Amino acid sequence: MTDKDVSTGFPKWKYPADGTAGKIVSSAEEEAALGEGWSDTPIAPSRNDQVLTVIAHLVARPDKIEETKKFLLALVERTRREKDCLDYNLHQDNDRPTEFTFYENWVNRAAWDIHMTRPYIKDLARTSKDILAVNPHIRLTTKLS
Repeated sequence: MTDKDVSTGFPKWKYPADGTAGKIVSSAEEEAALGEGWSDTPIAPSRNDQVLTVIAHLVARPDKIEETKKFLLALVERTRREKDCLDYNLHQDNDRPTEFTFYENWVNRAAWDIHMTRPYIKDLARTSKDILAVNPHIRLTTKLS
């Protein structure tokens, strides 16, 4: 696994100004391509008091399935200990074993924002280039019924 490049600070999470989910950038070029309105810290939306459901889809490199699974399962153990985590479940696709999905529920958006600053989540940014085929796809949702 590649360590974070301390001299440049990459890879790292970047967050859009509209309060939606962030993404991992691996270089200054990727960061510049995001354009204006992206920050190093999450920006909480106005509806901060509602339960937040997060669906995160990750795709492992074909030769890194077991390593990815082990890494992600370690995230589950740590995350479930966070006081504002309601659910944190990891799924693996039955037909496409390279695909993993987290289904998460947090007491509110602020709780998830704090989760995203945890060292073990930052480790995901550092290791993603080595174990994942593409950047994680993260969807933030609010239950309607």
